[in-house]
Amino acid sequence: RSSDLITTSSSPPRCRGASSSTASSSPSRPPVRACAVSLAPSGPVVRSARPDDAGEVARLAELMYRSLGLVLDDEAWGRWRSSAEATVSARLGADLTVVVAEDPGASGRLVACGAGVISARLPNPAHASARVGYIQWMSTEPDFRRRGFARAVLGGLLEWFESVGVDNVELHASPDGKALYRSEGFWEGRTGLALRRRPWDPAPGP
Repeated sequence: RSSDLITTSSSPPRCRGASSSTASSSPSRPPVRACAVSLAPSGPVVRSARPDDAGEVARLAELMYRSLGLVLDDEAWGRWRSSAEATVSARLGADLTVVVAEDPGASGRLVACGAGVISARLPNPAHASARVGYIQWMSTEPDFRRRGFARAVLGGLLEWFESVGVDNVELHASPDGKALYRSEGFWEGRTGLALRRRPWDPAPGP
């Protein structure tokens, strides 16, 4: 299993065999169930998440939401964390994968994560399979930023999508993450402006 292999490198960490592009898929490649790589023997290990990581994944996702300015009371955050943990535990390995980086100084603690989910839309002439991947919950602890872990996590997610034949991958980029995503081939596309309608993020008035 690739999760049992730890390697060292002088370059930024990246999941073993991770892809750097969303432009193609390799159906013949065996599905990626786990990955593990480390900058050094004592450095953070980047790997696929396990169900018992759900609490830490939710904590990092909350860090991301708070950094984007989302304000909730403690009760609401608690309800969300419970829902998030249960969802990750239930869906991991089905239509969901999560790539994480471990904290080398604290057992069981994670310092970065990202999640990838798969859904199905109606087919269009350019994309008959209609399967689409979405990346969310990309989050890194402040003390571990600018050290290559977000790129390693993203690479692991792209490798997973490629391994299961999903070549249409989308995300919403924060200002801090935009340069990373563009460097991995993400852009606005030519198929029109992406709009959304949701009650918790209403359109501004005229």
